[in-house]
Amino acid sequence: MFLYTEYSYTTRSAERVAELAQQIIDARLALSRLRRAHPHPRLTVDKANDKLEEQIQQMQQFTDDIENAKESNKQLKRDMTDGEKRLEVLRTQRTELARTVKEKRVDSEDDGQLVPLYDWYASCFNSQRPAPY
Repeated sequence: MFLYTEYSYTTRSAERVAELAQQIIDARLALSRLRRAHPHPRLTVDKANDKLEEQIQQMQQFTDDIENAKESNKQLKRDMTDGEKRLEVLRTQRTELARTVKEKRVDSEDDGQLVPLYDWYASCFNSQRPAPY
């Protein structure tokens, strides 16, 4: 019985050793794949910290750019609102001027009737005068 226990213990140990050996081989293979996928220079802790600092600065710059763009957007909206108000004022002025022009055209239509009458009167008047010698 003692031999059987020792035999089973040894068999389990051998299986465990074989299993661990296979895991070591798999880990080495995975490591070699990683090294091949990511050749030198690899990222170190110092380089990672430097990269982090750069990214923080970039993020701060992007945040500042966003804030500036938002402020610019607000200013453009204000300018657009002011422009729309000015446009409305100009439209009302244009309407008033168009009405004035229309009234003037009505007056000029009367002038259009008076001009031929004036020409006729002037020709009649000139024909009644004696010719200068």
